[in-house]
Amino acid sequence: MNDDKYLPPLDTTTFQRIRKWYLFALATIALSIIVAQILIQHHLNSQLDDSKVINVAGRQRAYSQKLTKEVLLLKEISDPEERNQIFAELGETLTVWKESHQALQQSDVAMGISKAENEEVQVLFQNINPHYNAMVGAVEDIISDFNDSGKSNPDQSYVDILLENERSFLKMMDTIVNKYDVLSKTHFTEFKVQGIFIVGHIAPYIGFGDIVHI
Repeated sequence: MNDDKYLPPLDTTTFQRIRKWYLFALATIALSIIVAQILIQHHLNSQLDDSKVINVAGRQRAYSQKLTKEVLLLKEISDPEERNQIFAELGETLTVWKESHQALQQSDVAMGISKAENEEVQVLFQNINPHYNAMVGAVEDIISDFNDSGKSNPDQSYVDILLENERSFLKMMDTIVNKYDVLSKTHFTEFKVQGIFIVGHIAPYIGFGDIVHI
């Protein structure tokens, strides 16, 4: 007996095979698009974090100079009202400077800053911290003398500490900002590589639908 009549027509078999591959291609493309969107959102969030960190790190240089300038003004201004104003500004500057310095190393949710995980950045902060701590200590002593005894003319020793450490702090902070910038560019490069990888995997299926019409 000839069993050929029980076999499905060749066109039907071919169509079913193509249909399966077509559905597989569509599923692959859909999955790739989802993965691409996830990567894009991750990259955008990463770039936003990087920009915030670079911005805060850059402002740390300005705040260190502002602290020194305000202390030097106290040595020159004799008007009590102006001195009180400068002390108020000095306290505010010191608070922001300390909070930002801490956030860059330990993270701060409110500021949108993540903890410094890069080992090179951590080492850079370890190197800058002695200069930072010396400057903070000097300013805190100046403010303490004013609050405790009303002494508005800071000791020259505190001024000298600020001047001795400010230049080193600025130089090292420049290095940290530059390192953050390099890391940000590295993140962007990694994202481009991931994008090329995804496109490379989607491309073979883009024209697959043409097979159906052959």
